[in-house]
Amino acid sequence: GYKRQLEGVLASAPDPIVIVDGVTDPRNLGALLRSAEGAGVRAVVLARDRTVGITPAAIKSSAGAWVHLAIARCGNVARTLEELKEAGYWVAALAPGGTKSIYELDTSRKLAIVVGSEGAGVREIVRKTADFVVGIPMRGKVDSLNVSVAAAVATTTAFPAPAATTVPMNTQLRAWSKGVPPATGSVVRPTGSLSPVNAAGPVICRGFIPSGRGSICSRFAGRLLLPGSSGRSSRST
Repeated sequence: GYKRQLEGVLASAPDPIVIVDGVTDPRNLGALLRSAEGAGVRAVVLARDRTVGITPAAIKSSAGAWVHLAIARCGNVARTLEELKEAGYWVAALAPGGTKSIYELDTSRKLAIVVGSEGAGVREIVRKTADFVVGIPMRGKVDSLNVSVAAAVATTTAFPAPAATTVPMNTQLRAWSKGVPPATGSVVRPTGSLSPVNAAGPVICRGFIPSGRGSICSRFAGRLLLPGSSGRSSRST
């Protein structure tokens, strides 16, 4: 039954886990599964009621992602969320105008992300059961995203950021002199006589390649500058 399906999915303690409650368009469900799997999600739970199943249209829209996911059905979403909380998950209901930004979630916790229907969103009982009601900040005229797009944002945000690689400043400068750019996400720490001028701390490289060469670099106005560079191609923050 549904309970055994759910127990089978939760046995591996997937983190995060996505709960779908109310999505009725199979193409939206398929797109959601594709985004979730691409982000690294390994398990999805579909509500039994008011939610489409794995139909041919959903399978086609998922572009094959559904076969890589552990998928279960649940009979009572609120009760399932309570069981997840007992298992150590923190439940985040995704809704426009949420009391917390999706970007403020503590991703070091085990997360269960709930998405609601295309029109009404998450139900009130789900809001009350969730630990957080989270929203995606919107800067345009519209106040919400398609459910599959919103789920894509939420699932790609739900993983802890990878640890940065620390690179001594003099090592990185020698690499730069040979035309080797810093690795994306690496932290260049000031060392010895090659410490950056006016730099209060480490410089985080975001994958932009300095256009100039030199033996001294400086951090200025949020940019990593080398002598001879314009600074336009070397942001550090």
